[in-house]
Amino acid sequence: MSGIFCAGWLVVAALMREERPVALAWSAYSLLEGTSLVSVVASSAGGAGPGVLGLVLALLSAGAANLGGDIFVHGRARYLRFWMAALLVAIGLQVLAPNLGGAEAALRVIGYDVSLLVLLAAPLAIFARPLVTEFGRFGLLALTPLALMTSFAAFHVGRLLAVPGALATSTHAMASASAGWLLPAIVSSASFHLTWFALILGRQVGRARRLSRFDALTGLLQRNAFDVEMKRALALAHRHRQKLSVAFVDVDHFKRVNDVGGHRAGDRVLRQLAGVLQRAARASDRVGRWGGEEFVLVLPNTDAHGARIFAGRLQAAIRAEAIEVPAGCGPLSVSIGLATDEGNDVDCDALIGRADSAMYAAKHRGRDTAVTAAEGAAA
Repeated sequence: MSGIFCAGWLVVAALMREERPVALAWSAYSLLEGTSLVSVVASSAGGAGPGVLGLVLALLSAGAANLGGDIFVHGRARYLRFWMAALLVAIGLQVLAPNLGGAEAALRVIGYDVSLLVLLAAPLAIFARPLVTEFGRFGLLALTPLALMTSFAAFHVGRLLAVPGALATSTHAMASASAGWLLPAIVSSASFHLTWFALILGRQVGRARRLSRFDALTGLLQRNAFDVEMKRALALAHRHRQKLSVAFVDVDHFKRVNDVGGHRAGDRVLRQLAGVLQRAARASDRVGRWGGEEFVLVLPNTDAHGARIFAGRLQAAIRAEAIEVPAGCGPLSVSIGLATDEGNDVDCDALIGRADSAMYAAKHRGRDTAVTAAEGAAA
């Protein structure tokens, strides 16, 4: 079974580049765990206690599992030093202990159980919050196998400490103790792989949804997603007989920014401008990238006067941000066209079209200004 999971994670590493470090760590975990189980079974079949090799491999497998989980939830091995230190101490206890039967072997098993208990319990505290933040309560399912193994390890340690003489009397008892780990280890390992694989699939689905809704460069709503949000907002405005306004924003002289500084400079300007737009918007507003250097905002429960106030506040925020532009380009400014639905069942395309026309009127007036649809039509 470990071989199947190891191969499965290698496939994940090949297909999902962003999850490759995680998948490689968990493929190593599968390989080490399988080898450890084989060693334990062989030792138990011979009537001997668990060998040092089997215990060391089991500890290494736990470390690899924790390393993969650390990278998965934090995007990097944030607690690498902790995992390394815990493993070095645990493995040191195994290697330095006398390879003898009786009390020394029992102490080695107790040391192994305590070390494994630490390696199993630590992720419960470290991974819980990030998993809940990203996946909700479902994220806690991935910790269930670790919680079960932690409980088993704690029970096993307590039993060994309570009756140490029972294990010190014979190697047969030692072999039985090591064999007692096999079934819980196999069940928890299978559960671990299946639940974390489900989380990886869930993350991929979430990424796909975000890519379908949000612009990769600016993080704002893409045009199609913005259309859906605007239709919903306009329908609510009509139902509750409220005003709704649209602001069409276009960056002034953006072509010069690209010509002088290159597209990287242009991308940097658009990202910073998107941040200003998001901060200026209210929680009920929606901000989208219409295309190129054009942005659209839908402002629910906002009349023409309120839209004018918003536009002034937005332009002031852009000036205060002092977005860096290439040398030879003037300070960044925007032209804003405003259109307001007066409750006469105007559709989204017509409303945005009016705001777009008003934006061009703002361009003709010298840029760095805001013009309403009524002002643009009068001109």
